[in-house]
Amino acid sequence: MKALARRQARIERRIADLRTRRLPEDITGAEGRLALAYRHAREAQAAAYQALQACRDAYLRGARAHDRAAEAHQRAADAGSGKRATHQQMIEFHRAAAQADRRQAERVTESIGKVGTAQPAAQPAAQSGNQANQPRGPVTRPAGRSRPGR
Repeated sequence: MKALARRQARIERRIADLRTRRLPEDITGAEGRLALAYRHAREAQAAAYQALQACRDAYLRGARAHDRAAEAHQRAADAGSGKRATHQQMIEFHRAAAQADRRQAERVTESIGKVGTAQPAAQPAAQSGNQANQPRGPVTRPAGRSRPGR
């Protein structure tokens, strides 16, 4: 019971801290928040790039493992160990799996190229006046479509 009360107190302190936290001085205002958003977009893009590289590497390691397994079954079949038909099935399976892993790695490599060359949208130039807050006209829904849940 005491542990639960301590945990609740910690959570309440954390909530109070988050509510009183302020953005750094250079982040105040719309332009500062926009710059922060672009920085976060660049960081997210870099993380996606690294994740895709790791994914590609994992597929290639898997393909090499399947190649080694196929070779081991080939050696076992050539040595007369076990049933040759079973080894042949496993050889075919591992070769097909290695080929599938290489195809997946190629697809991921294509994605890496797209992520690596993409740039977050350029930051818009500072707008003169207050154009960002101008009304854009009425919001309409396409005919025949209702709001979800109605």
